[in-house]
Formats: sequence, structure tokens, C-alpha cells
Amino acid sequence: MFFADVEETETQSEGISFVNDVAWVVEGEAVGECTQRLERCTEQSQSGAKENACQFEIEKTEAIFFTQRRKNMEPTMQASIRVRNHEVEFNTDVTRWLGVWLDDMLTLNDHWKMTLLNTQKAQNRVRSLMVKRGLNPGSSQSIQVAAVQALALYGAELWWRGQKC
Repeated sequence: MFFADVEETETQSEGISFVNDVAWVVEGEAVGECTQRLERCTEQSQSGAKENACQFEIEKTEAIFFTQRRKNMEPTMQASIRVRNHEVEFNTDVTRWLGVWLDDMLTLNDHWKMTLLNTQKAQNRVRSLMVKRGLNPGSSQSIQVAAVQALALYGAELWWRGQKC
């Protein structure tokens, strides 16, 4: 695709894509610097898309700002990125990307809470099957491993640091 063209220019960015989703990642010290580079990425992406007979749906465009410093949050709430004649404000809520819930400080607390909630629901469904259908312990364990543990561990490699449970 045209990622290399955008990455090689003065944008100092990295392109990530998955099927029909494209993400531009830039690092910087100031919100203004990052927004300018992201605007250049979008301009170059649109011209590259035009050359390759593609089209971006501007309405689906999102901007997410991650920081470890709380003092950077105030200017972020007022910043926006221009994509053609469309203003894209930075998202203030958690964002789900490839099944992982990301908050603005990348603490992954929201991901953990949502995963725990979904895991409890799946465990209750397995328990219901065991009671209603009288599944044997071996089958129950297989279902529990396949359904419940898979949900509980999705994205764990992002936050697991060898903690003791």
C-alpha cells in the first residue's frame, strides 16, 4: 500500500492496518506537534488512496491521544485534527481496538473490567449448562477452558507483569 510513502516523509509516523482499518501513530512532546503530523498523514493518505482507487470514510475517523502525564490532558481536550473539511476531536472515552479497551493513559483498567464482566457472564452460562444438561465434569472443564478462560486471558499479555494472584 502507500504506507511507506507517508512514513518516509516528514510525518515521522508509523502506519498500522488491519483489514480495512488504518491507524497512524506519531510520538511527540506536544499535542500541537502531534496533530500537525497526523494532519499531514491524513492528507498524504488521501492522495495515496486516490491514486490507488480507494476512499476513506471520513465519518469513521477517530483520534486518540495517549499520555502518561495528566498535565497534557487539558490541551488535548481542546485539540482536533482536520481531515479535509471535517474536524476530528480526540476521543475522551475508552476505545476498543482489535478487542482491547484502551484508555488515554493505557492503564488497561477498563479492558480488565470489561473482560472480567464478560468472563463472569460466560461462566454463568457454562454453570447453567451444567445444571440444565447434567454435563459430566470432563465436558464441563473443556467448555470452561474453551469459553471462559479464552475470554479471561484475551489481551493479558499487555498487562500481565508476573503478579501473584
